[in-house]
Amino acid sequence: MAVNLEFHHLAGYLYRLGATFSTFYERCPVLRADGPIRESRLVLCDLTARVLRQGLYLLGIRTPERM
Repeated sequence: MAVNLEFHHLAGYLYRLGATFSTFYERCPVLRADGPIRESRLVLCDLTARVLRQGLYLLGIRTPERM
């Protein structure tokens, strides 16, 4: 089983997720947004960070606590 792990799929997914999130962050103000929109965007940022952190951990890549 371990022979077929194909980590490149996870790496590709994380790369696409990071690129998509970067585009979102450039186009949609997070901290300047009002009320519920701000809250939902903050949740999206947090969830994206968690997925990236966990995925990179699975690949053996350490991540900084803050950027």
